[in-house]
Amino acid sequence: MQGSMDTTIRELKQLCPEKLTTAESAVEMIKNGSRIFIGSSCGEPQRLVRAMACNHRIQDAMIYQMYAFSLADHINDADFWRRFSLKLFFVSDLMRRAAFEGKVDYIPAYLSEIPHLFDINQIGLDVALIQISPIDRFGFGSLGVSVDVTKAAIANADLVIAQVNPRMPCTWGDSFVHVDEIDYLVPCEEPLVESLPRKPDETVVERIGHFVSELVDDGATLQVGFGHLPYFILQYLDVKKDLGIHTQMITDAFIPLFEKGVVTNKNKNFLPGRAVATLCMGSKKIYDYIDKNPRFYFRSADFVNDPLVIARNDNFISISSALEVDLSGQVCSDSIDKLFYSGSGDQANFIRGAAMSKGGFSIVALPSTAKGGGPIAHRALSQQRRGHINFESGCGFRRNRVRHRTASRQKHFPKGRRVDPDRPSQIQKRTHQNRQRAPFGIPGSTAATQCGFAVHRKIQKPR
Repeated sequence: MQGSMDTTIRELKQLCPEKLTTAESAVEMIKNGSRIFIGSSCGEPQRLVRAMACNHRIQDAMIYQMYAFSLADHINDADFWRRFSLKLFFVSDLMRRAAFEGKVDYIPAYLSEIPHLFDINQIGLDVALIQISPIDRFGFGSLGVSVDVTKAAIANADLVIAQVNPRMPCTWGDSFVHVDEIDYLVPCEEPLVESLPRKPDETVVERIGHFVSELVDDGATLQVGFGHLPYFILQYLDVKKDLGIHTQMITDAFIPLFEKGVVTNKNKNFLPGRAVATLCMGSKKIYDYIDKNPRFYFRSADFVNDPLVIARNDNFISISSALEVDLSGQVCSDSIDKLFYSGSGDQANFIRGAAMSKGGFSIVALPSTAKGGGPIAHRALSQQRRGHINFESGCGFRRNRVRHRTASRQKHFPKGRRVDPDRPSQIQKRTHQNRQRAPFGIPGSTAATQCGFAVHRKIQKPR
């Protein structure tokens, strides 16, 4: 992407030779008891992580990371857990077992809130381990695939150590870090972490994909959330025209839409002509595609995921997934029962932003049955964020529905609404047992499953 390792080292020696060092020497600067931030997801500095984990001098250190990959290699290392404690803002599948076993602490926070937590020192940082692209002649390196919360970590850490990797793409936007902000530079070329979702049942994806396609109009601006369903749904939007992108994460699934001219970003009200994102996860193919590509604009999560920023785009559609939904409209996307399964992310912010957008709404996509055949809409969810999502085996609007005196059965199954024929009585029985009523909540959402389709228009509050 950026050039050979020899070229990178030669340029660093000319620019700032006093900061050039090895990974082992750099982590020696970490003091016992330090609070350490590690770059997020596919942008994590793997070489620095390995050097830190192997340095047995470091004791009583606390690690903060949004989405961990490399640390999964140490899940069963008792010595590692004796020396380090790990706090995650998002529980990846690699770290899920460790979280269940209590080895990992999960910090429930929206991604967009984390920079502020760093700024006000509610989460104090002593060290930041990051990864950047090669430094240019002006002294700037790009955070590449991981801008998200990393810039705020750099600004608030006392010691910043950067792995300079020629394979890190240079992304445009507010993604650049100057060499003056970095204490030590460690040149090391290695492949970036790659992460591709597993493919779900093709029948489920196809049906949900067609439902979503019917809801998305030409010229809309999209956000596509975490998860395998939103990822594979994108292929069914290839007949659309002039779509725009303002999303948390860029993945390989976007490439065909760019190549076919489906995504042009020309109808966006805010930052037209650019796909706005805060991080990128996928394969080398997408990393190569975003490298120095002016179509993309990367910026920190507190900006990209801000509902007020999101709402500046008209006809904004948020497409996300969930683990469970109940018939009162509550959506759970981060836990199953009492076990954390992923993380808060910023799904709620994008749903709020879509609700505030002129002509905008949100879509939550999920299969109507869980793995093994059980219903997903099987219980009342408590202490979860609410949205105007009405689950049934199909797709239905709950756009600006206002609470009024209507029977519970009519709220959940209004005229024309289809229900999974295998489980209607079971779902209805549980709903009425729990005496659930439709929430006021967040307006403008759609629930999409693979078995049916219906639309609800706006209902005004009776005078």
